[in-house]
Amino acid sequence: MYEHFFIKKITKMILFFGILSILTFTVWIVAIISMAASINDKRNIAAIFQGAVFIIHLILIFIALRFNILGLKIANADYDRRAVKWFWLAIIFFPVAFFFSIVGWKRLKDLEKNAEFNKNNYYLTNQNQDLSNSI
Repeated sequence: MYEHFFIKKITKMILFFGILSILTFTVWIVAIISMAASINDKRNIAAIFQGAVFIIHLILIFIALRFNILGLKIANADYDRRAVKWFWLAIIFFPVAFFFSIVGWKRLKDLEKNAEFNKNNYYLTNQNQDLSNSI
């Protein structure tokens, strides 16, 4: 089982990368529109800007994809079918992937909390057992 803080940290990172990815995608679309509407002199600057934003967007996509695959592996290991479904949706629908992966990571965080609670409860009940019949 993964630690609770690890899953919480990844949830925040996915949210950050997802919002950053949507922002860069929006800037990239604006750059395409401005390049189409601009005069020939400014097209080169708009094309360079568009290429730079697109490269940043691709880097963010691969980082987010790596975390989504990691979440899918954790969900498969914990046998949480709903989290697996959300991570597959995040991998398939990539422009809005962080919406789906946030739900998946939240399910894994709740699963981890329940497992920690059950582990602590198990230890407490085993310590309070009656050992009067033991040799």
